Amino acid sequence: MKKFLPLLFGIVFFSGAVAWIAGSRSSMLLFPSREVTAGDSTAYGPVIKDFIFVQEITLKKRYLNQIDLFLANVPGKLSSENVLLLLTNDYRIAYTRKFSSDEIEKPDYHSFSFPKPLDIGNGKKIYLCLYSTDGDANNYMVLPREKKSGQPDLYVIPIRNNDVMRTIEQKQKIIPFPGSMCFRTYESASLIFTPIKWLLYALALLVSALLVFFKRLKTFILHFVIRPEWTWLILSPVFGLLFVFITPPFQAPDEPAHFYRTWQITEGNVLKYNDDIPRPLIQFAGFCERLKFKPWRKTNRQEILTTNAIKLGPTPRAHIVSPDYVIPYLPQALGVAFGRVFSLNPLSLFYLGRILNLISVILLLYFTIRTVPVFKWMFFLLGVMPMTLYLASSFSYDAVTLGLSFLLTAVILNLALNPVKTIRNRDLILVFVISSLLALCKPPYFIIAFSFLIIPKQKFSSGKKYWLIFAGLIFMVFGSSQLWTVSRTLFRPLHKELQTHAIIHKNTGSFMVPAGKKTIALSGKTIQPSPSPVVFPPEPSPLPRQESPYNPRAQKKFILDDLPRYAGILVQSVFTNADLYCLSFVGLFGWVDTLMPHFFIYLYLLTLCWVALSGGERGIRIKAWKKGWLLLIFVSGSILIITALYVYCNPVGCSPIAAVQGRYFIALSPLLFLLFYNSRISGSLNRWLDGQKKVMTSPPPYPALLAWSLIIFSLISTAVAFYTIITRFYAVAG
Repeated sequence: MKKFLPLLFGIVFFSGAVAWIAGSRSSMLLFPSREVTAGDSTAYGPVIKDFIFVQEITLKKRYLNQIDLFLANVPGKLSSENVLLLLTNDYRIAYTRKFSSDEIEKPDYHSFSFPKPLDIGNGKKIYLCLYSTDGDANNYMVLPREKKSGQPDLYVIPIRNNDVMRTIEQKQKIIPFPGSMCFRTYESASLIFTPIKWLLYALALLVSALLVFFKRLKTFILHFVIRPEWTWLILSPVFGLLFVFITPPFQAPDEPAHFYRTWQITEGNVLKYNDDIPRPLIQFAGFCERLKFKPWRKTNRQEILTTNAIKLGPTPRAHIVSPDYVIPYLPQALGVAFGRVFSLNPLSLFYLGRILNLISVILLLYFTIRTVPVFKWMFFLLGVMPMTLYLASSFSYDAVTLGLSFLLTAVILNLALNPVKTIRNRDLILVFVISSLLALCKPPYFIIAFSFLIIPKQKFSSGKKYWLIFAGLIFMVFGSSQLWTVSRTLFRPLHKELQTHAIIHKNTGSFMVPAGKKTIALSGKTIQPSPSPVVFPPEPSPLPRQESPYNPRAQKKFILDDLPRYAGILVQSVFTNADLYCLSFVGLFGWVDTLMPHFFIYLYLLTLCWVALSGGERGIRIKAWKKGWLLLIFVSGSILIITALYVYCNPVGCSPIAAVQGRYFIALSPLLFLLFYNSRISGSLNRWLDGQKKVMTSPPPYPALLAWSLIIFSLISTAVAFYTIITRFYAVAG
């Protein structure tokens, strides 16, 4: 009887799950059946009393589960009361809801979910009606109308004698409008076998099979040694390339500026004495400008491919604003430079830059996971985290910065915690090189180099050598962080001299020199002195620049003059925005306007904490003072990051501090998660998960079952991220 218990449990679970799935109403509807999005041809009109908007919709399937309607609100002192009415083909009321304009917090699609699916009928028509009971010129709701919708035209009817139903039935004095409301419908052909329910049935069957064959599967699975570095090397290219191509161009944070800086580096403009680029690149980057901060707007593959028509050549240049860094743009620049050799168009160059940035992060994380003696699965999970892969698959300089931060942390942990590791000169050189590169990427992150102090002094020949090496490391990272500014100052006279003595001729490409100078030999030809300076037509004057609301010098003075007040602002900002930091740490895409479901984000954070607890290694302990030092580095680094954003991205003295996102703390996060490290707790958890009751003489491996569960979890979280991005940026239904 005992051997049949797994089969009995599996049958009971599957039967109960099927009954629950079939009888429940699915809340996840995946993609809509049809979608009309707001675009460049969208017009906006007020919803006011005495007029009713009517949109005819013909269903593709039998049941209507939900309808989303794009609405906007005009901020004002008063609110308006509105009614959404859904009528069947014979003018029966299928659904009605009264709502206030105060419920419309921002322009977006707002869901109207019915108590139960409406049985309308395949091919049947419904009337989507919207009107206001008190809207006027002072308070009203805004309804967009997409002129190029492909749907039946929208029309407006004056309400007669306050009788809405008779007004709609008689349809007198119709005012037609070309186009339609912006809406989405979620339809299904069946209540029991919807797409999401098929997925749930399959999941229930899989879980049931695991219950029935658990013992056999466990024995089979435990035979495999799953190495996190190889798992990362297999999964990250697949996940990353999907991110590269499903994310529309320039829809990662600040991606235009990153692209511009990359282009300057490929031109040799490393020190950025001229902050300009060819004008066609600005035209290319402006293609997706209409999507930025507008989550209701969509694009498609055809629109993206239209940028293939943008060509590069001898074109005018335009002034732009781009970051000053060089090192974090080298992978992207390599990809763009390779494409320029073959005269590829800007779109192809763009994707090459993204791919090379992704490859650099994959390699850095691979060596990180391979090097670190503890928390290998922690670094794997941080690597496949949707926000990390999203940054790695873009032009962002945060990608290389994050990879170098992880690698530096891994190298120092290996030197500090690996009991069999002997410190050699090449290990110290590696620490110095990575720290310097990190300081050249984004200065606040070089504070990770201070974790060098957790390395035991006993691993050095003397305490004096230990402190000299540490002092040299800190001197180098501080010096490296200022290297770009120093180099730019040193080479400025040489740059001016070259500008004075060499002028690029626009027509022939030859170099001209002012009168009185010697001739210059170029390609075997002798160029005679020009009798007079060469005068070119003036460049078109740039657009007038708007006054920046930020004043870094005044902001620094504000902080230094009143440190206690700034400390209060900082603490208040952290507590006020803690939820935003958590959400944007895991999955906040686009221009901070595309958020993964909260449930998955907090589940990911809990999983990270669980992995931190179970990631200890027997024989490797981290003393309390070392954890305290790592926590101090994390807190100090976080304060530096927030303060830098306060100085450069906030008006003087403002509160709370804006522009801070959780993605800035990913690089420092391993230092925080090390607080959870406990070899005793992890040993007990691992023995329990592997079913081993006795204490083993050798360190237990990281549980294979838990490793498989992390792989499955990463697949699910990435799939949710892809779904979030696709539904945000693309109209997936006709």
